[in-house]
Amino acid sequence: MAEWFEINGYNLHNTDRWKDSNPKFVLQCYRDVVATGDKKFARAVYIAIAYMDQFDKDGDGMIKNEGFPDQTYDTWSVSGVSAYSGGLWVAALEAASALAHEVGDKGSEEYFWLKFQKAKSVYEKLWNGSYFNYDSSGGSNSSSIQADQLAGQWLFFFFWKLCLICMLYFHWCNLSSRFVRLTTYVHMPVASIELFYKNNFRKKT
Repeated sequence: MAEWFEINGYNLHNTDRWKDSNPKFVLQCYRDVVATGDKKFARAVYIAIAYMDQFDKDGDGMIKNEGFPDQTYDTWSVSGVSAYSGGLWVAALEAASALAHEVGDKGSEEYFWLKFQKAKSVYEKLWNGSYFNYDSSGGSNSSSIQADQLAGQWLFFFFWKLCLICMLYFHWCNLSSRFVRLTTYVHMPVASIELFYKNNFRKKT
């Protein structure tokens, strides 16, 4: 019988600790509320927003990955602030504030808006001038280029009518005028997309 030197199998994870699932759900809920105008649905799903708070461990407004594959890319370890989960988190906080506005909860509307502003400031620290670093851990993979770092920014692109990545599922969302405060993000995703293209497509010879 051959001896096993390394296990060749999938390492199961507790998906309750995945950092991208709940932000995606909040974004999907708000997308559907905007698309349908169904306030009854908005009130039914609104309570799910509160679940997000548990992932902000230090109160700086930003979600943190915990050093294992705690997101949909379930073989990729991430530590600290991440480009992928962090971008979704920032967008979800904005959507949570907008959803609170839809159901008339002024206190939560302002709470999530202020949290969005804090998280946005933390997230922008990943920006290195060309793209958002993979994570903030300073490890060997921290400066890796992850294309899905723009999974949250597509929201901003759609609103500014820069539909460069309209294949993503949130392209039906249309935020109210209150939430047009995202100009700092416009140049960042554009620069990232240019870098993705440069690194993944061969030039004609």
